[in-house]
Amino acid sequence: MELKYDLNDSFNKAIMIKTPMILVEGRDDIQTYERIISGIKEVEILATENFEELSGGNHHVVAALEILKPKINERAENTYYILGIIDRDARFYRNEIPEDLEELLVLKYYSIESHFVSKKNLSKVIYNITYATEGLVNDGTVFFVESDFNNVLLEKLYYFSLDALKRACDRTYTSTISYSTSEGSLYDYSELYNAVISRKSDLEIIANEMNITFDLENVKRIAKGKWLTYFYSKAIWEKIRQCRDACKNDIITKCQFCQCGNHNDCLYRPRASYNNERQIESELLKQIDEDEVKYIKERVMSLKN
Repeated sequence: MELKYDLNDSFNKAIMIKTPMILVEGRDDIQTYERIISGIKEVEILATENFEELSGGNHHVVAALEILKPKINERAENTYYILGIIDRDARFYRNEIPEDLEELLVLKYYSIESHFVSKKNLSKVIYNITYATEGLVNDGTVFFVESDFNNVLLEKLYYFSLDALKRACDRTYTSTISYSTSEGSLYDYSELYNAVISRKSDLEIIANEMNITFDLENVKRIAKGKWLTYFYSKAIWEKIRQCRDACKNDIITKCQFCQCGNHNDCLYRPRASYNNERQIESELLKQIDEDEVKYIKERVMSLKN
């Protein structure tokens, strides 16, 4: 029977071989952070569930750092060989973020997935899944593709998230939505939105109390990351499929084929291998917007080899 890792032994190894150990919440995070950190520092990324007496999730990343604190404090340089990274999630609004753990990095958004929703990443997605040239994937095209998300879905996510956040912070509050609600249910069932929006005034009071305003940055802070990437991918996929007509009708920059009347070969046409929003979401999550993850890279760079 295979045994789990010993936390103290793993940290001693990190110090000895001068390869910092980064602790993350779960399996999904390992590859994501590996891609973000790639090429800037030699580290070992480990999920806390693989250590004895620990499991997955942000509580266990914090617990691991607390267990290691005596060893970290033995020598000043030991702090350079360990880092825990956790999602911001609702803990921030419950004032549950530990303030005495220098080795803990709390993300600026609800979760790591939230960092992938950006105009730069959308530009890469459009370029990768269509035949459009870089010149065609300009600000006007991005504005068109994002328009339904910005004009309709962003507001839905905002009120869904406020409802879920209030419940996460106040167990006496009876909500329609919780953070365990699936992204598919949120998107597909209008009854949920109708129930939530019926108490819009109450939710806006909650937002004001928590200093939350209606914009993408704040939605990234309060919306579950998987909700955000799903809603965003659904919206942009629908608009990408409309790009050929938009090109033909001069709504976006006209490609050379449409200029010559050959609309069937429009360069905005999606490649045949892409046919649903989950593929678009997967493509989105492959991209790295350096501006979004700069602070994560800088914190990792502060570690030593």
